[in-house]
Amino acid sequence: MSNSGRAVERGALGVFKFFTWIIYALAILAIIVLAFAFVLLMFGAKPTGFAETIYTLGSDFMNPFKGMITPTPIGGGVLAWSILIAIAAYGVLAWVLGMILTAISRAIYKTKRTPTPQTIASVPVQPPVNPPASAVTPVQPAAAQAPPQVDFTPAPEPAAPAPAPEPAAAPAPAPAPEPPAAPPSAEG
Repeated sequence: MSNSGRAVERGALGVFKFFTWIIYALAILAIIVLAFAFVLLMFGAKPTGFAETIYTLGSDFMNPFKGMITPTPIGGGVLAWSILIAIAAYGVLAWVLGMILTAISRAIYKTKRTPTPQTIASVPVQPPVNPPASAVTPVQPAAAQAPPQVDFTPAPEPAAPAPAPEPAAAPAPAPAPEPPAAPPSAEG
Protein backbone atom coordinates (compact mmCIF):
# COMPACT_ATOMS: atom_id res chain seq x y z
CA MET A 1 0.00 0.00 0.00
CA SER A 2 1.34 3.40 -0.86
CA ASN A 3 1.96 6.13 1.68
CA SER A 4 -1.07 8.06 0.47
CA GLY A 5 -3.23 4.96 0.99
CA ARG A 6 -1.97 4.64 4.54
CA ALA A 7 -2.67 8.33 5.17
CA VAL A 8 -6.26 7.90 3.96
CA GLU A 9 -6.59 4.81 6.14
CA ARG A 10 -5.29 6.67 9.21
CA GLY A 11 -7.63 9.55 8.35
CA ALA A 12 -10.64 7.24 8.24
CA LEU A 13 -9.67 5.73 11.58
CA GLY A 14 -9.11 9.23 12.96
CA VAL A 15 -12.68 10.21 12.00
CA PHE A 16 -14.09 7.29 13.99
CA LYS A 17 -11.88 8.15 16.95
CA PHE A 18 -12.93 11.81 16.70
CA PHE A 19 -16.65 10.92 16.75
CA THR A 20 -16.08 8.53 19.66
CA TRP A 21 -14.48 11.32 21.69
CA ILE A 22 -17.31 13.74 20.76
CA ILE A 23 -19.86 11.21 22.04
CA TYR A 24 -17.90 10.75 25.29
CA ALA A 25 -17.54 14.52 25.77
CA LEU A 26 -21.29 15.14 25.29
CA ALA A 27 -22.16 12.31 27.66
CA ILE A 28 -19.78 13.63 30.33
CA LEU A 29 -21.23 17.12 29.93
CA ALA A 30 -24.79 15.77 30.31
CA ILE A 31 -23.83 13.67 33.34
CA ILE A 32 -22.11 16.61 35.08
CA VAL A 33 -25.06 18.98 34.48
CA LEU A 34 -27.56 16.35 35.63
CA ALA A 35 -25.50 15.56 38.73
CA PHE A 36 -25.43 19.28 39.67
CA ALA A 37 -29.19 19.53 39.05
CA PHE A 38 -29.80 16.45 41.22
CA VAL A 39 -27.78 17.86 44.13
CA LEU A 40 -29.35 21.34 43.83
CA LEU A 41 -32.88 19.86 43.76
CA MET A 42 -32.07 17.59 46.69
CA PHE A 43 -31.03 20.59 48.81
CA GLY A 44 -33.96 22.68 47.56
CA ALA A 45 -31.92 25.40 45.80
CA LYS A 46 -33.99 28.32 44.47
CA PRO A 47 -33.78 28.80 40.67
CA THR A 48 -31.59 31.91 40.68
CA GLY A 49 -28.14 32.51 39.19
CA PHE A 50 -26.08 29.33 38.91
CA ALA A 51 -28.95 27.06 39.92
CA GLU A 52 -31.17 28.56 37.22
CA THR A 53 -28.51 27.91 34.56
CA ILE A 54 -28.09 24.31 35.73
CA TYR A 55 -31.88 23.75 35.82
CA THR A 56 -32.19 25.18 32.27
CA LEU A 57 -29.36 23.04 30.86
CA GLY A 58 -30.54 20.02 32.83
CA SER A 59 -34.10 20.32 31.49
CA ASP A 60 -32.76 19.87 27.95
CA PHE A 61 -31.03 16.64 28.96
CA MET A 62 -34.01 15.56 31.11
CA ASN A 63 -36.74 15.87 28.43
CA PRO A 64 -36.73 12.15 27.50
CA PHE A 65 -36.94 11.15 31.18
CA LYS A 66 -39.38 13.70 32.68
CA GLY A 67 -42.24 12.21 34.64
CA MET A 68 -40.81 8.69 34.48
CA ILE A 69 -40.76 8.38 38.30
CA THR A 70 -42.43 10.74 40.76
CA PRO A 71 -39.84 12.70 42.81
CA THR A 72 -39.71 11.94 46.53
CA PRO A 73 -39.88 15.02 48.82
CA ILE A 74 -37.12 15.10 51.45
CA GLY A 75 -36.73 17.99 53.89
CA GLY A 76 -36.74 21.21 51.85
CA GLY A 77 -35.88 19.53 48.50
CA VAL A 78 -36.79 16.58 46.36
CA LEU A 79 -35.09 13.36 45.41
CA ALA A 80 -35.49 13.28 41.60
CA TRP A 81 -35.21 9.63 40.63
CA SER A 82 -35.63 10.50 36.95
CA ILE A 83 -32.35 12.42 37.02
CA LEU A 84 -30.51 9.38 38.37
CA ILE A 85 -32.02 7.25 35.60
CA ALA A 86 -30.98 9.87 33.02
CA ILE A 87 -27.40 9.88 34.36
CA ALA A 88 -27.20 6.09 34.07
CA ALA A 89 -28.84 6.09 30.62
CA TYR A 90 -26.46 8.70 29.18
CA GLY A 91 -23.45 6.85 30.57
CA VAL A 92 -24.55 3.49 29.13
CA LEU A 93 -25.55 5.06 25.80
CA ALA A 94 -22.15 6.74 25.41
CA TRP A 95 -20.36 3.51 26.27
CA VAL A 96 -22.41 1.45 23.78
CA LEU A 97 -22.00 4.00 20.96
CA GLY A 98 -18.26 4.20 21.67
CA MET A 99 -17.96 0.40 21.48
CA ILE A 100 -19.92 0.30 18.21
CA LEU A 101 -17.73 2.96 16.59
CA THR A 102 -14.60 1.21 17.84
CA ALA A 103 -15.80 -2.14 16.45
CA ILE A 104 -16.61 -0.55 13.08
CA SER A 105 -13.22 1.16 12.86
CA ARG A 106 -11.42 -2.07 13.75
CA ALA A 107 -13.44 -3.98 11.14
CA ILE A 108 -12.55 -1.41 8.48
CA TYR A 109 -8.90 -1.46 9.46
CA LYS A 110 -8.84 -5.27 9.45
CA THR A 111 -10.58 -5.38 6.06
CA LYS A 112 -8.03 -3.02 4.56
CA ARG A 113 -5.19 -5.11 5.98
CA THR A 114 -6.57 -8.52 4.90
CA PRO A 115 -5.14 -9.51 1.51
CA THR A 116 -7.73 -10.36 -1.13
CA PRO A 117 -7.16 -12.55 -4.18
CA GLN A 118 -6.96 -9.40 -6.31
CA THR A 119 -4.25 -7.82 -4.15
CA ILE A 120 -2.34 -11.08 -4.00
CA ALA A 121 -2.55 -11.48 -7.79
CA SER A 122 -1.36 -7.92 -8.35
CA VAL A 123 1.87 -8.46 -6.44
CA PRO A 124 4.59 -9.61 -8.84
CA VAL A 125 6.09 -12.89 -7.81
CA GLN A 126 9.70 -13.60 -8.65
CA PRO A 127 10.60 -17.20 -9.33
CA PRO A 128 12.80 -18.78 -6.69
CA VAL A 129 16.50 -18.88 -7.43
CA ASN A 130 17.80 -22.44 -7.48
CA PRO A 131 21.21 -22.73 -5.90
CA PRO A 132 23.81 -24.95 -7.59
CA ALA A 133 23.65 -28.60 -6.59
CA SER A 134 27.06 -28.38 -4.93
CA ALA A 135 25.79 -25.70 -2.55
CA VAL A 136 22.88 -27.78 -1.32
CA THR A 137 23.66 -29.96 1.64
CA PRO A 138 21.23 -32.73 2.42
CA VAL A 139 19.54 -32.51 5.75
CA GLN A 140 20.23 -35.53 7.87
CA PRO A 141 17.48 -36.59 10.23
CA ALA A 142 18.47 -36.24 13.82
CA ALA A 143 19.09 -39.51 15.61
CA ALA A 144 16.50 -40.34 18.16
CA GLN A 145 17.91 -39.51 21.51
CA ALA A 146 16.57 -40.66 24.80
CA PRO A 147 15.47 -37.84 27.03
CA PRO A 148 17.92 -37.04 29.78
CA GLN A 149 17.41 -38.93 32.99
CA VAL A 150 16.37 -36.87 35.94
CA ASP A 151 17.58 -37.86 39.40
CA PHE A 152 14.87 -37.26 41.98
CA THR A 153 16.89 -38.43 45.00
CA PRO A 154 17.45 -35.75 47.58
CA ALA A 155 20.86 -34.12 47.69
CA PRO A 156 23.18 -35.50 50.41
CA GLU A 157 23.41 -33.59 53.63
CA PRO A 158 26.50 -31.43 53.82
CA ALA A 159 29.31 -33.06 55.81
CA ALA A 160 29.76 -31.90 59.38
CA PRO A 161 32.86 -29.83 59.87
CA ALA A 162 35.85 -31.76 61.18
CA PRO A 163 36.53 -31.23 64.87
CA ALA A 164 39.29 -28.78 65.67
CA PRO A 165 42.64 -30.52 66.31
CA GLU A 166 43.70 -30.72 69.91
CA PRO A 167 46.83 -28.79 70.90
CA ALA A 168 50.00 -30.81 70.40
CA ALA A 169 51.26 -32.52 73.56
CA ALA A 170 54.91 -32.59 74.59
CA PRO A 171 56.77 -35.41 72.87
CA ALA A 172 56.85 -38.58 74.90
CA PRO A 173 60.30 -39.58 76.20
CA ALA A 174 61.99 -42.23 74.13
CA PRO A 175 61.96 -45.66 75.77
CA ALA A 176 65.17 -46.70 77.43
CA PRO A 177 67.16 -49.28 75.51
CA GLU A 178 66.88 -52.76 76.92
CA PRO A 179 70.04 -54.37 78.23
CA PRO A 180 71.50 -56.89 75.85
CA ALA A 181 70.52 -60.41 76.47
CA ALA A 182 73.01 -62.60 78.28
CA PRO A 183 74.84 -65.08 76.14
CA PRO A 184 73.73 -68.65 76.61
CA SER A 185 75.72 -70.56 79.12
CA ALA A 186 77.61 -73.65 78.18
CA GLU A 187 76.26 -75.65 80.96
CA GLY A 188 73.58 -77.36 79.91
